Amino acid sequence: MRDCCGFFEIFSIFKSCWQSFLGNMGTATCVHVHKCPPIPLEDFELGRLKPLSHSREAISAAIIANIERSMVIKQFGSCRYAEPDKDLLSKRQKGAVERLKYQGSWNLGQPDNLEDLNKYFDLFDDAYFGGLLKGYCHLEMISSWDTVHLRAGRNFGGYCQPYWPGGELDPRYAMEKPFIVITIQRSTGHRFQTIHNYLEVLLHEMVHAIFDIYTCRCENGCKQRHANVGGGGHWIEWQTAAKAIEMADNRYWCLLGFNLDLRRHLMMVSDIQLGLDIPVPSELRRAGLDIVEIRKDLMEARQRKARTERERRPKLKQLKANVCLLH
Repeated sequence: MRDCCGFFEIFSIFKSCWQSFLGNMGTATCVHVHKCPPIPLEDFELGRLKPLSHSREAISAAIIANIERSMVIKQFGSCRYAEPDKDLLSKRQKGAVERLKYQGSWNLGQPDNLEDLNKYFDLFDDAYFGGLLKGYCHLEMISSWDTVHLRAGRNFGGYCQPYWPGGELDPRYAMEKPFIVITIQRSTGHRFQTIHNYLEVLLHEMVHAIFDIYTCRCENGCKQRHANVGGGGHWIEWQTAAKAIEMADNRYWCLLGFNLDLRRHLMMVSDIQLGLDIPVPSELRRAGLDIVEIRKDLMEARQRKARTERERRPKLKQLKANVCLLH
C-alpha cells in the first residue's frame, strides 16, 4: 500500500511538471511580434506619418509609389513602356520642380556653403520623400574626416548619424522624436564637379535618413530583426528605393534632371564586407544589381584589403643565425 501511494505521488509530480512545461512552451511560441502597418500613398506626406512606426519594406514601397505616381504605361505595337506625365505629380512635387526652375542657383564662388545645401535638401525632400524629413535633420560640412565614422575603412564623402529617443546620455534632456545629423565632407576639386558630388552625397544620405526616422524599433521583434541584418545600411529595401530615385532623377524621366549616381553597387559590395549576407539573385535583380558583378568586385575588394594589410604590417627583421662552435 505504501509503494502504491508513492507511485501516485510520483505520478502527480510528473503530471504537474509536464503541464508546467507545456504552459511554458505555449508562452514561448506565442511571443507577440509587431506587425507594422502598410503606408497608403495619401499618407506619405509630412504630418501624416508617425516616426518609428513602420517596416523597412513599407517605407521602401511608399517611396517607390510616390515617385511612380506620375508614370503612365503606354503601348506601341507589341511593346509596352512607361512614360512620365508631370500632370500626375503631387502638389509638393510640382512645387519642387517650380522652385528648381526659378530658385535653383548655386553660389559658384563658394560651392561648399550650407545655405545652398539646405535649399537642395528641401527640394529633394519635397520631390522624393513627401516632405517627411523636415524638422528631423541637421546638415553640417567638415574638412577633416577624422571625427566621422568610416564605412569599411573607406571614405564615401558623407555620413548619416541617427539619434533615437531612449538613447540619451543625460536623462534630463529626453528626446521626443528621432534626430538625424547628415555630415558631408568638403571637396577641393573642380567647382562644378564639387557641387554635383555634394548633391549625390546629400541625396544618398537622405535615403538613409528616412529609414532611420520612420522604421519601427520596438522591442516586440522589430529592433532585433533589424539588428541582425548587418552591413552598413544598404540592404535591399534601401537599394530598391534608391534605384527608383535614380530613375526619376535621370535625364530621360527628368523629375529634377540631375542624373545623380547614388553608388548603389559600390555600397552593396561594401556592406557585404561589413557582414551583410549576399541577397539572393532575384532580390538583386529587383534592385537593378548583378550578382556576377558583385561577386567579382567583392573578390577584388578583398584582395585590395589583404594587400593593404600586408603593406601596413611591420616588416620583421631577420635574426642572424646562431653559430654553434663545436670543440
